[in-house]
Amino acid sequence: MTSRAPGVNVPMFTRRHMVGGFALGAGLMAAGAWREKNAAANPANQLTPEQVLSSKLDELAQTYGADELSVAAFNHVTNQGFQYHPEYRGYEASIVKVSIALAVMRFQHEKNDQLTDEQKQAMKASIEQSDNDATSQLFGMLGTTNTERADFLNGTYQKMGVTNTSSSEGWGSNETNPVDQVQIARTVYDGAEWANPNDVDYLRELMYAKDESQSWGVGALKESRQDDQDVLCKNGWLPDTDNLWNLNTVGVAILDAGAFSLCAMTKGFEDQTQGEKLVSYSIAAVVEAMVNHNDKIQ
Repeated sequence: MTSRAPGVNVPMFTRRHMVGGFALGAGLMAAGAWREKNAAANPANQLTPEQVLSSKLDELAQTYGADELSVAAFNHVTNQGFQYHPEYRGYEASIVKVSIALAVMRFQHEKNDQLTDEQKQAMKASIEQSDNDATSQLFGMLGTTNTERADFLNGTYQKMGVTNTSSSEGWGSNETNPVDQVQIARTVYDGAEWANPNDVDYLRELMYAKDESQSWGVGALKESRQDDQDVLCKNGWLPDTDNLWNLNTVGVAILDAGAFSLCAMTKGFEDQTQGEKLVSYSIAAVVEAMVNHNDKIQ
């Protein structure tokens, strides 16, 4: 079970939750059928919901040929979390842009100020279009040297309860894991005492999965909904030294059944779209399990 993130625990959305069924999508076995399959293999029916979910993720990783897969989630209704292969380490890629945006907010708040128009414009390009130049511009606002900028970002990680991710005088190619990224997503959901609430609201608006590049991973959850306003997503993709893709997704899903902070990361793909499908189906499987079993997934 993950620990609760520091900050102000204020409900994120005042508008209604989205109504409608939740679909796993093509390639996923229905949860009921999966439980029946495991019950038949184990007459004593000793498998916990968490074990069933982990087995499903094992199957997905094998089906899509991932070198590694890791998933983490936090249920904001039950205050319980789920971790699958938490020892994973992989490139941050573009999901770090959420942390950089939060660090800029903290920088402004410590000056008793809010985001400037220039910062908002750069943040919009960084989050919505995953623009690297805009992200470098934001990172550059955190100090006069790369060491100062990295130190400030790392200080922001510490405030969010992130323990295994750090900047080494740059961004994007540092390593992280889904457990840390869920802590960051929880900060987006809850807000923080060190960031202006209006600025956090602005980041949430930018993370609504509008752009096609954000339509997979957590962003794929909006496909079975009439409205995507309550699915927040930031995806990342980066090839390694062997030209194999690292695929990451992080975000928050506000569903009729509850609110979930989510992250999935995988690596080892020649075909980027295969990795996108894997993290999409993995996120869907985790949400389905947490919705069906509520406080039994922990």
